[in-house]
Amino acid sequence: MDNNCYWDILDKNVYKLVNSCYKFNENGTCYFLYYDFYNKKRTDSVYRYETEDVIVPETWSLRGDDFLNIRGIEYSFIRYHNDTLVLKPPASTDSLLLIKNCKTFRVTPHK
Repeated sequence: MDNNCYWDILDKNVYKLVNSCYKFNENGTCYFLYYDFYNKKRTDSVYRYETEDVIVPETWSLRGDDFLNIRGIEYSFIRYHNDTLVLKPPASTDSLLLIKNCKTFRVTPHK
């Protein structure tokens, strides 16, 4: 995965289809980030989502050519292209669509 890019999570239930993304780092860390919207205008900046309520491993890994573990959930590949991942969550008929975005940049977390 390209270390300088983020992977937008497409969701038909959110504003403009995207409100969050993953950042996969070469060292195996994976962060979940939210886009920083102001007055519902699109932005390319994100902030790291942090919570003390739910503890989630901040890691990612591949298992063979068929599975991608993202933050403790193992997805199977449906399709893979250089800029698109279509993944199937465990025990679900839905799919997870990730689109590569190399224009995003990280901002400091909100206080």
